[in-house]
Amino acid sequence: MAAIKGQSPVVCGPLVLFHRSLIVEFLEPDDTTPNSTVVIKVTFKGQHANTKLGKAHPAASLDLPWRAPPLHLHFEQSESFVMLSGRLGNTMGWDAKDRVFTPADGVNEIPPWLPHNFWPDPTCTDEDTVVVLWAHPEATPSPMQINFFESLFLLLSEKYEAGQTPDFLQLCLSQQEVATAGVIFPTAWWLGPLRWGVPWIMQSSMAQVARWCGYKVFPFESSKSV
Repeated sequence: MAAIKGQSPVVCGPLVLFHRSLIVEFLEPDDTTPNSTVVIKVTFKGQHANTKLGKAHPAASLDLPWRAPPLHLHFEQSESFVMLSGRLGNTMGWDAKDRVFTPADGVNEIPPWLPHNFWPDPTCTDEDTVVVLWAHPEATPSPMQINFFESLFLLLSEKYEAGQTPDFLQLCLSQQEVATAGVIFPTAWWLGPLRWGVPWIMQSSMAQVARWCGYKVFPFESSKSV
């Protein structure tokens, strides 16, 4: 695989989010991100006060009943990522251990069913943290695509900047569409599949309520990109 430089053509964005602390661009897949359904270039601005919050950054600290801490997993797809600059934290695994990634780590893969949550390293204030992330493979029933991430980022950022709480039903519906669920008590091994099963059942129920109420699966369109 050729070196990933994050220089593929931008197909959507940039989205300037959370009071300009986070910039998201969606890139055209190429031979460095094979078999992918979405490729995202994420930049945490190193000097921004929100970046210095680390795990409390508004993009990483979604406060929902089943997410404390806000770990989640994907049932069908892997997420691979490579660091271009800076340092990115990730709480991952059923032991919920923290790890900080740098460009020296190369390409990293989070397989299906592995809990995880990304956050900016609060000590990385001397440079921007830039990461390219892609979801794969393509041949899955409920793939993650641009419309999911775009709607999620725009919804969370809009509500955060307005001092409002994100719409609970909307979040449940959008996550349900891409086979993603929250995780509760990840280290409580004796709970077994209840750790993701309870959130998934709750989310499924709320997603159905959202459909009955006429919610759109992905409420934002690409025309609303900044």
